[in-house]
Amino acid sequence: MMQSYITEVGRCAKATCEHTARSTPTLSDVVITLVEMGFNVDTLPVYAKRSQRMVITARRFTTFFTDSSVYSILSIITV
Repeated sequence: MMQSYITEVGRCAKATCEHTARSTPTLSDVVITLVEMGFNVDTLPVYAKRSQRMVITARRFTTFFTDSSVYSILSIITV
């Protein structure tokens, strides 16, 4: 059920975006979609500040080269 709802929000936000001759949906497109679907967007700030929320952080990427090996590779390429 939740997957269907999220898919519908994405589809409608994309349609709203394309209606205004853009290719990438913005936050305002999503808000318009939620309002059209009957969602009360005024409750979002309270929901976002709740104490039991789960924060998903971005994945950290590490480089496979040390600074000296990157420098060595760059010096070989530029020579």
